[in-house]
Amino acid sequence: MVQTNNDTTTATVVLRNNCLQPQSTATLVATLLDENNKVLEIKNTSISGALNGESEQSTVVQFSQLGSQVVVHAAADGEDSLTFDGLPVDMDDFVLTNDIYTYDIYGVTASDTLVTAISGSGETVTINGEATNSKCVSINKYGQTIISVEIGDTAYQLTIHNDAAPPVTEPETKPETKPTTEVTVTFDANGGSVTPSSATTKGGKLESLPTPTYDGYDFLGWYTEKDGGNKVTTDTVFTKDSTIYAHWEKEGIASVGSQTDSSKTGLWFFLIPASLAVLFVILIVSRKRKNKGEETLP
Repeated sequence: MVQTNNDTTTATVVLRNNCLQPQSTATLVATLLDENNKVLEIKNTSISGALNGESEQSTVVQFSQLGSQVVVHAAADGEDSLTFDGLPVDMDDFVLTNDIYTYDIYGVTASDTLVTAISGSGETVTINGEATNSKCVSINKYGQTIISVEIGDTAYQLTIHNDAAPPVTEPETKPETKPTTEVTVTFDANGGSVTPSSATTKGGKLESLPTPTYDGYDFLGWYTEKDGGNKVTTDTVFTKDSTIYAHWEKEGIASVGSQTDSSKTGLWFFLIPASLAVLFVILIVSRKRKNKGEETLP
């Protein structure tokens, strides 16, 4: 209830507890505004402390100036207070970001809000750069409105959006990568020598294959088995620790590994002289028959 005369304003402030249980309240602060919502005067009321269930406290506040309305807020001793009339914003909503407490609110249709800030330790308060404890701030119909409040050294920033909801940010989609367990491949020179003796795969493959040496033999390649097997290249994928084997061929004659069987080579050395011996016997028999025929001629 507000009563005015020619140059002063009197306000009756009533606080009622409608609950059955006792409630406590901080000190109520009354702010006198003019017809343009400009703050004229701020006074503490005598209402504070415990309030029994279904009971009320009331007090009369006398202002020295003529105003049009009185706004009441709770302010605890030693604690800062910040309110935005008509907006669902609480001081605890603000989150510290880069030394400033910030909060964003969406879907606001109000055209203005009365911002009231009180320092519990009596420090200077500014609202949008103006040194005042209460200020009516217009809200933009389109886009966003930023309200900056400083209570002593603590800064607050409320960003008001007309949009109904914050923009949805699609999560970044990254291509699925399957983890590869690198393995060790050991090089068996199979009678020769090789450096290095082993290597670790990268992406399951060998980046390069060493070239072994073996006096008197030509290198044929790396294989999965000591004899036979599949040939190994830098495109071969290894899924576990493995040993690969060098295959050799004797310079101009034989081979070591799966390419030529040395026992077959030995067989050729045996067959060639045997064939020559059989041919020699045939020639001798043929010659004797010819000679014998010549002797029976008249």
